[in-house]
Amino acid sequence: MGKIALNDWLLSGSHVDHLNGQEWALPDCQSSFSRDVYQREEVPAPTAKMSPMRSPASSLPPYPRAGKFEERVMRHHTLSAAIAVAMLSSTSGFANPAQGVVSGIYELDTARSENAFKVIDSATATISDDKRPRVRMRLRKSIAVNRIRISTAGGRVGLAYDAKTPVTVWIGGDPITWKLIPELVFDVSVKADGGTVALTFRGNDSVRTSKYQSVGQDLVENTTIISPLLSKPIVYHQVFKKIS
Repeated sequence: MGKIALNDWLLSGSHVDHLNGQEWALPDCQSSFSRDVYQREEVPAPTAKMSPMRSPASSLPPYPRAGKFEERVMRHHTLSAAIAVAMLSSTSGFANPAQGVVSGIYELDTARSENAFKVIDSATATISDDKRPRVRMRLRKSIAVNRIRISTAGGRVGLAYDAKTPVTVWIGGDPITWKLIPELVFDVSVKADGGTVALTFRGNDSVRTSKYQSVGQDLVENTTIISPLLSKPIVYHQVFKKIS
């Protein structure tokens, strides 16, 4: 389009709002021209660089605020991603299953607990007479406890029964060897699931798994013992009340 044709086009009233007869102003993106309302006599002549085959609008520069808008969008997405990562990181401590067990000292509440010795006696009733006394004695000694001290911190669980040697194990780590009493030595490992901490004591002739969970001010224990000498697992439930 030549200069004369272009001027005729601009002066032809194409920029007039035919609905209300009002003149309109081009949007901000057309920064080559003034933001003021166009006046016919103020229309500048097209530059020499403008292609004669292109409309004036095609030569206009991009909307000046687009770059800033895209930058803000990118910053928004980056910030949102950072916040999400921070939230996951900050809540990972709460998601840590060991956090479900409250550290402290607990004492057996016999009124709300099963008598583990009676459960053992019942489960070992079918063992032959020559083996039964020894099996019962070992099982009783392995679970005899009136007080538990338990702690969870830094991915580790520490446990002490009465005044016996405490044991500290990494959650999900390799088993460690622990001597409860001279004749009872176990490989101890620990796993965590939800708010439950499960300690497994693997001995020569039995495997005991005790699961601990805090319920209010109580420490609840659910224990299962399996052994090739038993016709079925020993299972019992005990409640320890927090005293410190």
